[in-house]
Amino acid sequence: MNIKIQCCGLVLLFVLGIIYSRKKTIRLSISRVFMRFFSVTFLCILLDIASVFAIVRTDLFSETAKNVICKLYLISITFTALWGLAYVCVEIYAIGKERRQVMLVAEIATIIGDLLICMLPLYSVHDNVRGTVYTYGPSTIATYLVALGMMLVSSILIFLNKNKMNRSRRGAILIWMVLWIAAAVIQFFIPELLIIGYAAAIGIMVLYLKFENPESNIEHRTGFFNQSALYRYINEFNRNKHDFSLLYIDIGINVYDTLKGFIADYLDKIPNVTKFAITQDELILLFQDKEYAETVIEKLLKRFGEGWGKGLAFYLQPNWIYLENASLLREERDYFYLLHRIKTNELQYVNNHFVRVNEEMVALMYKDSEREHQLSDAMDANRVEVFYQPIYSVKERKIVSAEALVRIKDEEGRIVYPSEFIDVAEKNNMILKLGKMVFEQICIFIKNHDMEELGLHCIDVNLSVIQCSYQSLAQEFIEIMEKYQVNPKYINLEITETASVSAKQRLLENMKRLMDYGVVFSLDDFGTGQSNLDYMLDMPVSTIKFDRELINAYFESSKAKYILEAVLQMIQGMDLQTISEGIETKEQLDMMEKLGVDYIQGYYFSKPVCEKDFLEYITSWK
Repeated sequence: MNIKIQCCGLVLLFVLGIIYSRKKTIRLSISRVFMRFFSVTFLCILLDIASVFAIVRTDLFSETAKNVICKLYLISITFTALWGLAYVCVEIYAIGKERRQVMLVAEIATIIGDLLICMLPLYSVHDNVRGTVYTYGPSTIATYLVALGMMLVSSILIFLNKNKMNRSRRGAILIWMVLWIAAAVIQFFIPELLIIGYAAAIGIMVLYLKFENPESNIEHRTGFFNQSALYRYINEFNRNKHDFSLLYIDIGINVYDTLKGFIADYLDKIPNVTKFAITQDELILLFQDKEYAETVIEKLLKRFGEGWGKGLAFYLQPNWIYLENASLLREERDYFYLLHRIKTNELQYVNNHFVRVNEEMVALMYKDSEREHQLSDAMDANRVEVFYQPIYSVKERKIVSAEALVRIKDEEGRIVYPSEFIDVAEKNNMILKLGKMVFEQICIFIKNHDMEELGLHCIDVNLSVIQCSYQSLAQEFIEIMEKYQVNPKYINLEITETASVSAKQRLLENMKRLMDYGVVFSLDDFGTGQSNLDYMLDMPVSTIKFDRELINAYFESSKAKYILEAVLQMIQGMDLQTISEGIETKEQLDMMEKLGVDYIQGYYFSKPVCEKDFLEYITSWK
């Protein structure tokens, strides 16, 4: 009997089944479908062997029994193809109308085909001399037509929905299909080569090794599922619109491995919770019941307050982020983006290291994400533009400089203002690239125009906190000025009080190198901080710019009026120049002149305008 190849396939699947059953598996719908697919393939090979026995051992099996077993084998082939289609569908479609419709049509077609297999005649051949055993006839042809039809439908679905499928999984499914179809064609023309079952077993093995191997989903240090498994888990829940809750726990990098072992053992005993180890120190727990999640979290917070290790001598203070309604997020990557945002911007401001994520926080994340994409797209497409706001000299009675302010344009050419993207740029370090682009445009402006002829002393350039703390800031700015042969005296860099606090030493190093090169500095937004006098003493600036809020308060509050006049007297005594922002009326201008402010900036003269309009404006002052 030529059943050696079928036995090889059967043993292969048996071994895979034993391995699979002994491993911790993540309960996904695609994994459940795979197991049914696996089981049907195993049954198909088993029936293939049984049909050979039935044909050969006529002394044990009657003609009717032989036909029943042989036709059951043929029916199992159609079911193997059907579950192959089901495996494709569960990868493409979420649980819903489309998937049910496709499978309903496939199931009806399979039932009709199986009825034909049962009704049509089937013949068998047993050649003792050549040692060949096989079946043929209309029933066999019907089997091939049904199975190949299922394969054709699967191929069409894969082609039409290839963007919805995991690329590697799509390739593995196609390998299975090619093996199966090739074996079917060979067996059709050479019926004594019974290789369909073995080819199906090899295809199943490919799928198992690439995607369904439980070992690939396990983080072995803790025994929890890994980040790859988390992506798959979240993807299925999102596609099928299942509600779930997520708890992120950051234990901390300084925790001993033995303590992490205690913690992992404790968490592993919590029932009805799916646990994931993302890194050596970060864990995620997923819950399908929100009330149960609240109960577990309460117990966890209490347990972590009791200490760990022998004698409970070690106390830990993890960072906790709880997303009660995780279905608010759209894609798997959004979860990690949200966690990163909260770790960076929220956890440092809460006393108990616990942040409960609400809808508002999620909505803000998506808004910032859209802004980040808009800014990135604008920088890549060179849609960054510099606007200039004129600065008036009280002494010279004319426009003598301008503050450069960045704008970007969206895809429709509409201007987007800094309030829409600067915060996002700073949070994601995109401000470094943006700042460099702006400075380069300013240097191009200075190179292309005669500053003396325009009557301009300099262009004021804002530096963000991140730029000030950037080690290569001075080097990059000097290289840009040299590239465009810009005289550094035309550059006035504005720093903020916040910048001088967060990275004072590096800022001073950058300032010294740039000042040695010939650049001057001014202190921007004076009046918004808490230690302004210290900044004036420590920072080597030549100009102090009063924030518009302080100026507005001067005209509304007697206290603010007294403070500004006193501070202004001190600044003048230190031989520093001053600029007032936010001047919008003639009365405000006259008062600032009376106080002795050196420069005026505000809508009274002009709002920030594009380069063309700025040039026209300053020309009108000549």
